[in-house]
Amino acid sequence: MNDLLLIALIIVAGGPLSFALARIAIRLQQAPGLAALTSVLIFWQMTALWDGGAELASAVMLLISVSALLILIQWLRSAAALAGLAHWALLILAGSGFALAATWPLLNPVQALIFCVGYAVPAAAAWCAIRWARSPVQWGRSGLPAYGLIGLWLAVRIAASLIAALP
Repeated sequence: MNDLLLIALIIVAGGPLSFALARIAIRLQQAPGLAALTSVLIFWQMTALWDGGAELASAVMLLISVSALLILIQWLRSAAALAGLAHWALLILAGSGFALAATWPLLNPVQALIFCVGYAVPAAAAWCAIRWARSPVQWGRSGLPAYGLIGLWLAVRIAASLIAALP
């Protein structure tokens, strides 16, 4: 019952929160992709603290750190403040953080469903905000690599959990 309550909370609170953040980003002429990423990370951390253990919370915190590092790398790269070697060193650091997060906890089927809902609802809400904007708006590149990376983490963890559950 608690799991259904958490899914309902993510849908009821996560959708409007992500929509509101995306609308604010559009009004400030920023990328709404970052708003969707922010909502995903907020609700994933809430899920990890509510339904998971210390390992899951640590993995999600690593993903939050890697996402922030990827956004910083993109911003520094676009500002031409990041040289070639430093760029690769930071990318290797982000990749190693992602690899460490990908080796951690197995998800039970309910947790996998909750994380999938927490991944899809903010993206759908941000898409609605983009679709209903008065002027043409693009998703934005700043949050896209991090959003894709956490989606890849989710796919890897679900696959590993399914393989571990096989007899």
